[in-house]
Amino acid sequence: MSQTAPTISKSSSPGIDRSSLDLGRLVGRRVLIYSMQYPGRPLIARVVQSEDGKMFLERTANNADLDNLVTNQKVTVKFEYKQQEVSTSALFKRTDGGHATIVLGQTVQPLKRRRFMRVPCQQPINLAVLPATGFRKSKIKQLRWIQTNLADFASGGVLLNINNCLQETTYLFVSLKLQSCDFPKLLLGKVRHCHQVDSGQFRVGLEFIISENKRDHFSRSLLENLPPSALEYSYLHRKSLNGHVSAWMLRNSQKKEQGYFK
Repeated sequence: MSQTAPTISKSSSPGIDRSSLDLGRLVGRRVLIYSMQYPGRPLIARVVQSEDGKMFLERTANNADLDNLVTNQKVTVKFEYKQQEVSTSALFKRTDGGHATIVLGQTVQPLKRRRFMRVPCQQPINLAVLPATGFRKSKIKQLRWIQTNLADFASGGVLLNINNCLQETTYLFVSLKLQSCDFPKLLLGKVRHCHQVDSGQFRVGLEFIISENKRDHFSRSLLENLPPSALEYSYLHRKSLNGHVSAWMLRNSQKKEQGYFK
């Protein structure tokens, strides 16, 4: 996340009701705290618990600025929720034992529009974890493939449920057959977030890797051993598909629940 202080325009968007968000997914993740006490310098803190509109922050010996933050002062909190940066006004409080708590405001404001339009989708998807070392393209059929269903789809990635937790450093081969559009039969994705849901499964947000960014993710030696077809999804493919999804949403604004690929 960037270090620039978030600006909320009262006239631009009414924001999102905080009670509609599952803030439990923030546990273990970092937030940025902007205060008048430290102007222009956000404090970084990790959430250890979240309930009833409150965030309870980790107390560490190397975070002296957070320990010195004066209680009962208004702050702005910035964090990532479902791959989107959001911000909200809040009240910083400290308990008698010195533990830091953030009482969140009622409205959460997205800091920028979502880049890729998302639609409900129940298509089957096949996944296989890309080994961290020793992978050869000839071994792709020997990988352990699993099948699950999508929850939603965007040209930039997908949301899905699986039975196991995946680390955010995990890369996966993705095989997804879409009848409604020109989409590669094989591509690569990176886990952006993973959290457990009420069913006991884990909900995973997966970002597709486009060919223009492949060197940002993979070493030269690994690129030489990846199937070329898995790296053909490009910026132009993604942009074109996002346009198709956006057009579909406009045509079917009253029937979004039916899904894009039905």
